[in-house]
Amino acid sequence: MAVLRSSSLALVLLLAGCDRGGGDRDAGPSAAVDRAAIEAALRSAQRLLDERRVDEAVLVAGTLASRAPDSWEAAELHARTLVASSFELAGRGREAESSQRHALAAAEYRRAAELAQCAAIWHAAGIAAAVAGERGAAIESFRRAAAADPESAQAPIYEAQVHLGAGDLDAAEEALRRAAALQPEEPFVLATQAELARARGDMERAFSLIRAARRRGGAELSFRVVEARFLRQSQRPREAIELLAALGPAVIEHESATDELAHSWIALGEPRRAAELWGAFQLAHPPRWRSGLRAAEAWIAAGDAVRADLALREVELRVGAHPEAVALRERLVGAAPTGADPRDAR
Repeated sequence: MAVLRSSSLALVLLLAGCDRGGGDRDAGPSAAVDRAAIEAALRSAQRLLDERRVDEAVLVAGTLASRAPDSWEAAELHARTLVASSFELAGRGREAESSQRHALAAAEYRRAAELAQCAAIWHAAGIAAAVAGERGAAIESFRRAAAADPESAQAPIYEAQVHLGAGDLDAAEEALRRAAALQPEEPFVLATQAELARARGDMERAFSLIRAARRRGGAELSFRVVEARFLRQSQRPREAIELLAALGPAVIEHESATDELAHSWIALGEPRRAAELWGAFQLAHPPRWRSGLRAAEAWIAAGDAVRADLALREVELRVGAHPEAVALRERLVGAAPTGADPRDAR
């Protein structure tokens, strides 16, 4: 399941249960001033984020975090703006900078969690660490989230997903055992158990569990996408297409659904259909430029160099001479008759 790969999850933080004053160690006369500064900066940074003025939001939040080092809210705000900045950089193809920014965000989330000692902040720290590729820090954060909220299965579910991503199936099973003991019918417990069963090669159990998750999960899209992937991996791409095509045009609102449907069309020998899907998604979501690369690759597979060129040009407008775009451009030129540049045919 792709829960930890969702770019939005690291930005969504439910602070219910976190004491708004918690972690502010300064109990002296300046506490009221700090409180007012924090509230003002929270509003200002959120407004800047809403207006997509991310660099300014990072500056406001970073300044507050340095001036109020004992405030978990200031640290969390700074971490949240750093995550937004990381995603913005990635959307422009500046991935090395994006990774560096996300590593800073993960460290700042851990600092916020140490100050707040709140399950929600520890959980956010775990997600940030996982996205940054810091497996050990992610597991520690999720375990501290579980200790802070021992009745919730959320943290062990996420811990299990980190272990699954690293291929540590025994550790994933142990984490899922803890989650299931708390909430055995929770759809995300069932879906993660399904992923574990698939990883162990037990597809019958995997299908049974993911379908149970779908029945209990209502409109949750990720379970449908996981089942479609299981079908494709079981050499049943037409059934995967039928499952996702039921979403209609709304499929391109969701990257995971678009990707799975496109891969299923390719498995069925229809790269043109895959190219159309990826192209539509990239046009609707320009920062997700790799969908444009996939569209260009699928057009090449379909034998349509002109459409491949058009798709690639959209990507180049976004990320310039990114190595992946350059490599695909060279491949496209090499695939053209007599090595001509497909742009010359337009």
